[in-house]
Amino acid sequence: MLLSLKENPALSQKRCIESFIAGVGGSYPRGRSVLSAWHKINTLSLHSYDEQGHFACCWDCQGHDEPLFENGAYFQYCLYLGHAYTSQPYYAYLNLKHLLNAPAVQPTEQDVQTFATLLDLLRNAPEDVTPGQFEKRLTSAKILSGDKYTKRGILDSLASVGVIPNPFLTLIPYTWTDFGDIASSEDRLSNTKGRSDIEMPWAGWRGSLKPNEEIITELFGDYL
Repeated sequence: MLLSLKENPALSQKRCIESFIAGVGGSYPRGRSVLSAWHKINTLSLHSYDEQGHFACCWDCQGHDEPLFENGAYFQYCLYLGHAYTSQPYYAYLNLKHLLNAPAVQPTEQDVQTFATLLDLLRNAPEDVTPGQFEKRLTSAKILSGDKYTKRGILDSLASVGVIPNPFLTLIPYTWTDFGDIASSEDRLSNTKGRSDIEMPWAGWRGSLKPNEEIITELFGDYL
């Protein structure tokens, strides 16, 4: 299903990036989920269901042999609140399919400024700060609306495309990385060993790992 949306001009990189920036800035909270969905649609390839180890889902994409159909209206409601439910291909499909019949969104100057401020907070974070500590600093800074989960969705989306690096896997915007490889790396975390509700790849970041400026320029350079 998701691959049927690939190369659709209504889901261009430009539109998805602009939606995401507007989501971060707050003028269009639904846009917070679009970056990770765009990443999935553009990097996922056709593959066979491959269940490995203790993961009761596909090692490649986190999908299920039988899609888990959720209440579509409630799912869209959650996205409009700013949640980023795009971990599974089916959710990414529902997310992007909805955009086909929705007007494109332009980020405001304030949206762009808010996004730039978020990047600066990451750049200037103390070297020993952890993801959990940074989330608290982000809340204290009062630059983003929403609860800790909608804010975490932004950070995890940035991590999934490589803007926020981690020490175990090199993630970039145009290359797929198997879900199983990402999830397995949680066992290598020095602090939680995968027992936190903060998941990889965001969970692997530390303040000493500064944002990837090349990817920032590649994806967001036209707006910053």
